[in-house]
Amino acid sequence: VVAVVAVGAFLYGGEGVNGLRLDQLSLATPLSKEEMTEFATAQVPFIFSFHNGGDVPESAKEIAAVVDGLGRVVSVDISKPLYKPLLKKLKINEDDVPCTRAYEAKEPKKKFIQSEDPKEVLAFIEKELPDDIVSVQDPTLNIQESLFATIKKKKISVFIFTDKPGIPVMVKKLGLWMGHSFSFIMYYNPSDEISAAWGVTKLPSIITMLPTLQEDGNNIGLSPAPYNRQQFGGLKFINIVKYCMTIQQQLQSQGILDKLFASSGEDEQKSTSSQQQQRRDIFEVTSEESEDYCSESQLGLCVIALFDGSPSNEDKARQLELLEEAKDSQSNRGRILSFMWVDSTCHPSFSDYFGVSSDLLPSLVVVSPKKKIYSRMLSAFTAKNIGKFVTGVFSGKERMIQFKELPSVSEDDDCEAAHANMLPPVEEEFDLSDLDDIDIDEGFEKEEEKEDEEVGVELKEEDAVRKGPTDEELVEQAKRDIAMKEILRLQKQNKKKKKQKSRKRRRRQSKSKKDEL
Repeated sequence: VVAVVAVGAFLYGGEGVNGLRLDQLSLATPLSKEEMTEFATAQVPFIFSFHNGGDVPESAKEIAAVVDGLGRVVSVDISKPLYKPLLKKLKINEDDVPCTRAYEAKEPKKKFIQSEDPKEVLAFIEKELPDDIVSVQDPTLNIQESLFATIKKKKISVFIFTDKPGIPVMVKKLGLWMGHSFSFIMYYNPSDEISAAWGVTKLPSIITMLPTLQEDGNNIGLSPAPYNRQQFGGLKFINIVKYCMTIQQQLQSQGILDKLFASSGEDEQKSTSSQQQQRRDIFEVTSEESEDYCSESQLGLCVIALFDGSPSNEDKARQLELLEEAKDSQSNRGRILSFMWVDSTCHPSFSDYFGVSSDLLPSLVVVSPKKKIYSRMLSAFTAKNIGKFVTGVFSGKERMIQFKELPSVSEDDDCEAAHANMLPPVEEEFDLSDLDDIDIDEGFEKEEEKEDEEVGVELKEEDAVRKGPTDEELVEQAKRDIAMKEILRLQKQNKKKKKQKSRKRRRRQSKSKKDEL
C-alpha cells in the first residue's frame, strides 16, 4: 500500500508505526505523537474520541465509517501520560470523559462541536472545510493563469473535467490529504474546443499538467498526463491518490521537482514575499512602496482604484467598500489579482498618466505588469461594473494600452496642502431669525459705494503725487508712493471681488434656508 505524503509530518512514514497509511484514512486509530504535534496547523478536521482505558471506542469506529476520510478520527486514552499536554490545551478533564469532539480544519482550530452522532459530526466538518482546498476554473479565463498560480504555490495542477455542478466529497478528500503537493481544479462543462485541445474524450476525466524539462535542460514546460483507468482503475479516492503519488515519484526521480520547486535563502524569501504581496488585502500605494506596488515579478493583474483621498470626500469609505466587494466577488474567485488604491488628489501626476483628471474620480485601471499593458474603466464606479470590467480584461474584450514604465508616487507630493485646497471655505454662521429684519442687497450696495469712494480718494492722491516737485529725490519718493498706492489699490480690488463672490454664495444660502423654513 502506498504511503500518503501530504499535509504535515504525521502523514510521512510508510511502514513505521507513526506513519498513516491509505487504508487507515477511513478508520479510527489511536492518536500518534506526530499527529498530536501537527493537530493545530494541519488543514484537516480532527475528531477526538476521549476515553479512559481500553481499546478504541465503538462510537469512534462508527463516526470514522460515516466520515470516510473527510476528517481524521482518533482515539485518546486520557490515562496515558503522552496525551497530558493535549488534554490541558483542549481543557478536557477526567469528569468530561467519555466524550467526542470534532474540530474544524482551519487554524487555529478553536471551533468544535461535542457529539457522538456520526451524521451531526459529518455535517459540522463539511460546513467548516476550508474554501481553498478545491478551486473552480472560470471558463472565461485563460487556463495559463491557473497553471502559473499553482506553480507559484509549488504545487502540481490536477484538472477534473465534469458535466455535473458542485464539488464531490471525493474531490474534497483529495484536497484535504493531497493539497500539500497538488492543486485540484474543477472544470465544468468544457467546450468542444477545450476538450479537443486537452484530449478529453469522456466525462468525468482527470488530467494532470506535468512539469517537463525542455531540451536546453533549464526551462520548464507543461504537458498533459491523463488518468489511465486501465492502470489505476475507476475514479475512486484511493486510486486517484495512487495516480498522484506515481506522478510525484516520477517527477522526483527525474529531478524536475527539485528544479521547479526547490528554493532556498534569498530566492525563497523573495518568492514568499511575492506571494504575500499578492494575497494581502487592499492597500494604499504610497511613496514607501512606490517601486514595487505592481512589479513585473508578480503574477496576475493589478487593479488600481483612483480616489479623492482628501477629508472633503465623504464617499471615500463607501468607495473602498465597493472595491472590497469587487475583490471578494464570485467572479474574481480564483483569479490572481492585487487590489490597491491611490490618492489622486495628493498625487495628480499618477492619475494623469492614465488619462484620469480630478473631475473623473473615482476611477479604476487594470494593469498587466508582465505584458506592460493597461485598460481604464469608463463606467460608473460600482462593485458590479468593476467585476464586469475585470472579466472583460481577462477575456480580451477591453481595449488595452501599451506603456513603458508605470508611474510612481513621489514622496515630494504635499498631501496636507493638496487636501487643504479641497476643503470648502469656512463661512460665518448667523442667526436665521435675523433674516427678516435685514435687507441684504441694501447692505451690500452701501458697502460697495463706500469702497468706490475710497478708491476715488486714492486715485486723487495718486494724481497729486504725479504733479509734485521735480527735484530728483522727491521724484523717486513720489514713484515709491505711487507704486505702494497701486499695490494697495489692487489688493482692495481683489478683496472686493472675493467679497462679491462670498455675497452671492451667502445670498444663495440664505434663500435656501428661507425656503427650508
